[in-house]
Amino acid sequence: MSEQQEKKGWSTLTKILVGIGAVFFLLIVVGIVASIVMVPKFKQFQSKAKQVEAKSTLSSAYITFQADSAEFGKFTAQSFETWSQDYASISGGNSLYTVVLDPATDPVAQQHCADCGVTNTTFKIVAYGNLDDDETIDVWTMDHEKNLVNVINDIEN
Repeated sequence: MSEQQEKKGWSTLTKILVGIGAVFFLLIVVGIVASIVMVPKFKQFQSKAKQVEAKSTLSSAYITFQADSAEFGKFTAQSFETWSQDYASISGGNSLYTVVLDPATDPVAQQHCADCGVTNTTFKIVAYGNLDDDETIDVWTMDHEKNLVNVINDIEN
């Protein structure tokens, strides 16, 4: 092999290695840019998924109240207490939301749902939790007519 062919061979190999290096560099840059753009979107998606817990939790309590109303002809605080104990055992205490029927027992609930409670014909419960560790909390209420209201949206604040 002549000296000129050997130089040409190294030159081709160098070009290939530089090309591969450029591709890896571009992949790294694209990955960094994608992570910068997608992390906030992911956090918002994650927070919305967490809000599903509040909706399903309140719906579960609503079903319990309705079942007891059908059986006993009225809503009772005992329905909530039974549901609350079952919910705590199912969730293992790992729920993001605190669910309250009587705001007198919880200052946060009292602040955001002073009219929560139960009568023979009505009830209103509140669920609250902090989705993103800031000062704003996410607050939901549901009443005996299954009106679900996001009183304070922690995602938007």
